[in-house]
Amino acid sequence: MKYWVLAAAISIVPSLAHAQIADVSVEIVDHFADTSVRIVDHFEDERWEVVGACSSIPTLAIEIVDHFEDLRVKIVDHFPDQQVCITNVDRLDEEMRHMLHLTE
Repeated sequence: MKYWVLAAAISIVPSLAHAQIADVSVEIVDHFADTSVRIVDHFEDERWEVVGACSSIPTLAIEIVDHFEDLRVKIVDHFPDQQVCITNVDRLDEEMRHMLHLTE
């Protein structure tokens, strides 16, 4: 029995190590957003690391805009202010996925 529990623990631990927890779960919308976001190259308000898709209920609805934004975001790989997962990534077009660094 002791060996079975050890084997189960060893098989579960690697999968938990790859799980990523996001600070914010967002849904990207065209209207009725909580926040309008512009993705920028410099002089951002926040730095986001988009950790990928998530199946949780969104905590924030955002609209990605070209002008008149509430928040300017730079997407980074290291030292983010927030880790963000996208709840509706399957409905985004390829250009938007690329902008959010969700494509290779």
